[in-house]
Amino acid sequence: MAAKDKKDEPRKRVSKTNMLIGAAGLFLFIVGVKRGLRVDVPGAADGVPLELEPEAEEGSA
Repeated sequence: MAAKDKKDEPRKRVSKTNMLIGAAGLFLFIVGVKRGLRVDVPGAADGVPLELEPEAEEGSA
């Protein structure tokens, strides 16, 4: 019985180094995905509010 044999084996311990490397890799993966999904909006870095509708010019007809 393969399932019973697996339960009989002692669990392998995870070292602190392996845990830190895994956590750092996960962090970098999440940051990379967030950067890849970012939408570039002109003026967003300057704090300029985005106008949804351009204002109509009064003098042009």
